[in-house]
Amino acid sequence: MKEQSKSVEILEKIMRIGIYVLIFTFPLFFLPFQNALALNKHFFLTGASIILSLLWAIKMVVAKKMTIKKTPFDLPLFAILVSFVLSTIFSQNTSTSIIGLSGSLHWNLMEFISLYLLYYVIVSNLKNPREVTTSFLSFIVSAFVVSIINLLSYFSVIEPSFITSGPFNPVVSPTNLMIVNIIALVLGAKLFIDYLKEVNGQPKLAAVQNEKATKTENKVFLMAFGFSLFAIVTLLTVFLTSPFTVKTANKLTKVTYPSETTLALSPTWNIALDTFQNVP
Repeated sequence: MKEQSKSVEILEKIMRIGIYVLIFTFPLFFLPFQNALALNKHFFLTGASIILSLLWAIKMVVAKKMTIKKTPFDLPLFAILVSFVLSTIFSQNTSTSIIGLSGSLHWNLMEFISLYLLYYVIVSNLKNPREVTTSFLSFIVSAFVVSIINLLSYFSVIEPSFITSGPFNPVVSPTNLMIVNIIALVLGAKLFIDYLKEVNGQPKLAAVQNEKATKTENKVFLMAFGFSLFAIVTLLTVFLTSPFTVKTANKLTKVTYPSETTLALSPTWNIALDTFQNVP
């Protein structure tokens, strides 16, 4: 019984580390010998979901207990999964529905199943607030590193040889970068505010505990400095690269930063209708 419990604990620890590594690595992941960044991330996500799902299944077999945490999103996610499966069955191009088109690998059956499995792996195996906070921090640090890399590339401090046009962006597009940074900024603000509330909620320290009070103040200062630096870098990245602000950035700096090319509304709508009708 003790050996079984120990095996389950080891598997749980491996899975937690795997989840943290996945959350940190996914925005940054690329292969330096080719520039198909979306393809790289697509197969990385699929491989990670398979490995973590297998570990989860092994853990349940060893523990002789199936544990799947219920959430408010269970029914909506299942409905979306059913719609993906049905659209694949009735699709005129089944392979495209399963793995996507070349250059556009998002919103296909394989990707959604990977995300669906990862969702339940994560919510069922991160059991306490500290583990959830660690997963948030993994994403925040990853977003910060992505922003630094992108800014260095924009200002030509680094110029990867495998990128033939535009600055290097590990998350593929300026829009993706904006979304990642905004989510990371919101999560970072939440964690920082929660920490300040925790500190303020502590009882006032007595005079004999001045040393402890000083350590707490130093920690608050470091947290504030870290969050401020993170906020400045992410907001600067969003301002310089976001499709909504890049024109303003060009005017203020008098430098033409690379921007994401978009179609006009009419052809975009026609393409969307044609895709919906012919490539379900």
